[in-house]
Amino acid sequence: MQALGVIALCGMLPIHAAEGWQVQRLVEPLFPPLAQQARIRDKVTVRCEIAPEGVPKECTPVSGHPLLAQAAVQNAKQWTFRRGGSTSTEEADYFEIEYNFDFSEQATRVSPPPTQFAFEFPNRVTLTSAIPCIDHGFCSEEERQAWLKEQGKKGKRKKPIAIY
Repeated sequence: MQALGVIALCGMLPIHAAEGWQVQRLVEPLFPPLAQQARIRDKVTVRCEIAPEGVPKECTPVSGHPLLAQAAVQNAKQWTFRRGGSTSTEEADYFEIEYNFDFSEQATRVSPPPTQFAFEFPNRVTLTSAIPCIDHGFCSEEERQAWLKEQGKKGKRKKPIAIY
C-alpha cells in the first residue's frame, strides 16, 4: 500500500533535476476566444525573468502571434519555479516556455469550444481546441444533414390522433 503512494507521488514530481530553473507549479492556460473564432494557430515562446524566490519578475514574448502571445504571457506570470540541481545564483535567471496553440479536426457549435491542455516537462505547453463554427452555423455538410434529419423527425407525428 505504501509503494502505491510513492509511485503516485513520483508521477507528479520531475523525473530528473536539471540545471537552472524547474517548474514547481503551473496554471492551465486559456485559448483566447477571439483567436479561436479567427482560427489563429501559432507557436509562442515566452521568456521569463525569475526572481530568487521562484516567481516571474517579468515575462516577455519572444515569438508568436500577438493575440496568443498576450495570453501566454498572462499565463506564464502565474507559474512558480524552483532551482534545479544547481544552487549557484550566478546562473541566468531566465526560463523560456513554448506554447503551441493548435486546432483539432473536430468542429463544434459549442461556445467556447472545448480545449485540451497538455504539459510536457520541462517547458512545453500545448493547447488544442475544437474548431469553432463561425456564427454558430453549420461546420460541415454532414452536420447540416444531421440537423435537417432531426428537424424532420420533430415535425412529424408518429400516428394520427383520432378524436371521437
